[in-house]
Order: sequence, then structure tokens, then C-alpha cells
Amino acid sequence: MLKLISNLISYLKNKRKIQALSEILFSYLKKIKKIYVVLGSILIFLIIFFFSIKESSDLDHNEKIKISAKLDEKKNLKSDDLSENTEVEIEKLKDKQAAKDDLSKSKKSPEKKEKKPAVKNQSEIQQKKKSLEPSKKPENKNEINKFYTPQEVVNNLHTGLKKVSEKKSYSPNDLINLVKNTYNAEKMIAKIIGDNWKKTNKKDQQEIVIIFQEYIAKNYFKRFKKIKNPIFDYKESRKISEKLMLIKTILLVDKEKVLINYLLIFDKNQWRIFDVLLAGSISEIATKKSEFSGFIRDGKISPLIDALKKQNSVLND
Repeated sequence: MLKLISNLISYLKNKRKIQALSEILFSYLKKIKKIYVVLGSILIFLIIFFFSIKESSDLDHNEKIKISAKLDEKKNLKSDDLSENTEVEIEKLKDKQAAKDDLSKSKKSPEKKEKKPAVKNQSEIQQKKKSLEPSKKPENKNEINKFYTPQEVVNNLHTGLKKVSEKKSYSPNDLINLVKNTYNAEKMIAKIIGDNWKKTNKKDQQEIVIIFQEYIAKNYFKRFKKIKNPIFDYKESRKISEKLMLIKTILLVDKEKVLINYLLIFDKNQWRIFDVLLAGSISEIATKKSEFSGFIRDGKISPLIDALKKQNSVLND
């Protein structure tokens, strides 16, 4: 009996211990929950605060953009107003100036107007002025006036070729200057080279134009120094378009007639020979295009430049 009572007492003691422990544990868990709740509320507050700052910054940025746009509009309006005001002021000044001019004209005596001689015929006066003006002559004997007609350009070339034939102090260099003044070598060589001309750099273009002018001049020099008493006879001129003219001529050599036609182009305010048609129809451009095509490789004209340089050196000999 005593054992049973002692066991019961010990059991009750143990049970109280368990209850005490459970109470301590529950109180601890309650504290942890409170901490989590506090931390969670702090976190939610921080998130709300962050987004509110961001939204306010975005609003501030948008407001700044709107304000700057309004300022620009005001500036533009002001500038427009200023420009309109200045235009009005200019018009007022013009009106004032016109009024002053009218007053000055009205103050002039009518006697001065009567002293002016009456103009009978305006054309007669212009003719008199032209007759009094001195005729402009080229400073250099080989220089051609850029306002010369197509026929005069061809005549200048023929005069130079006759001097070569007659051996009258006309060197290859003089003939090169003559070719420069009578030929549009740039247009001619560009047409001969064709599509590759646009792909060629400016330096090579300038170089080949100079070499081609020398090539034309030296070929003329070689041919005409062997010809005796050449006679050039003008036949007719034909207008092809506003900037193209055809001059037909005949070359008489040892009683043989050679028909030579010149196609001239108006470029940079001057007429120049653009193509020569031998026997009336054989184009020099077409002939040289076929002849030079073999020296243009991979779209480059440097082999053609070298070939023309060699040919010019041979013509010198």
C-alpha cells in the first residue's frame, strides 16, 4: 500500500514537471511568433516605403520632362514672336525708306529731267557701246577663249596641226597645250574606261587625264610632221542637242579626201572636242575602248596608266 502511494506521488511530480516544461516551451514559441510578426511587419513597411519612393521619383522625373517641354514651347513661341516683330520692324523701315526716297524725288527740280536727252532707239545705243568696247584677245597664242564657238575650236586645232606639218616652231609641248584647250580629255577617257571610271580614285583619274592628253598630242605630232601641205576644209555644223554639236570637215592630203567629223560638248562654260569620227563614222572613243579594255584588270586602271606612259615614251623617240 505504501509503495502504491509513493508511486502515485512520484507520478504526480513527474506530470507537474512535464506541464512546467510544456508551459515554458509554449511561452518561448509565443515569443518567437511575436518576433516573426514584428520582423514581417517591418519588412512589409520597408517594401511599401521603397515603392512609394520609387513612384515619387518617377513622378518627379515625369514632372521635370513636362516642365522642360513647356519651357521649350515658351522659348519657341518667344523666338517666333521675336522673328515676327523683327519682320514687322523691317517692313516699317522699308516703308520709311520708300517715303524718304519719294520725298527726295519730289524735291528734285523738273529742269534736270528736261535736260536728259530722249532715247530714240535702244538698240542703236547698245551697238555703239559694243563698237567702243575693245575686243578681248587671248594673252597666250595657244590659249583658246572659253566662249569660242565649236567651229572656232576645231579651226584652232587645225591651225596647230598645220604648223606641225610646216615645222613652224610647234613642239610636242605646244601641241599638248593645244589639246588641253581643244579637247575635253576627262569626258573622253571616262567614256572609254566606262563603268570602272566611277570606281577609280581621284588621284588615278587626274593622272590618266594628263597622260591621255599627252597621248593624243604626241600621236598628232607623229602623224602630221610626216604630212606635207594638209588642207582642212569646213563642210557644215549640226546641232545635236543644247550641249552637243557636230562639225563636219574634210582633210585633203595628196589630193585624197579624208572625212573627219568632230563631236563637241559644252561643259564648264566652254566647247571642247569630245569624240572624233574618222571617215565620218568610225568613233575614236569606240576604237580606244576596244584597244584599252585589255589593260583594265579587276576594275583597276593602273595597268592602263603604265601602258600609256610606255606608249608616250615610244612616241617621243
